[in-house]
Amino acid sequence: MLNVLYVSSEDAWLRKDGANVVVEVGGEERGRSPLHMLEGVVSFGRPGLSPALMAACAGAGITISHLEPNGRFLARVEGVRTGNVLLRRAQFRASESAAPPG
Repeated sequence: MLNVLYVSSEDAWLRKDGANVVVEVGGEERGRSPLHMLEGVVSFGRPGLSPALMAACAGAGITISHLEPNGRFLARVEGVRTGNVLLRRAQFRASESAAPPG
């Protein structure tokens, strides 16, 4: 189980530095976390994120969620999902052609 980084400062800026997420508030570094230790980033309010950080999170399967300051959900950004599309299609076809129970 990996960690979730919660950012609640309105004027925070998140950026990538090497293999780390860096949280800056007012131009001053307030926190740093290795990307490989995260499964998600949750921001409350209007923190900004660099495009490089968003790309790194998408590539590493790290979900970025945006919430209003009171916690109301706004959006979620995530990278490519893994899975077997051919298997899902075959399962769907099999469920349509299966005899009804009874």
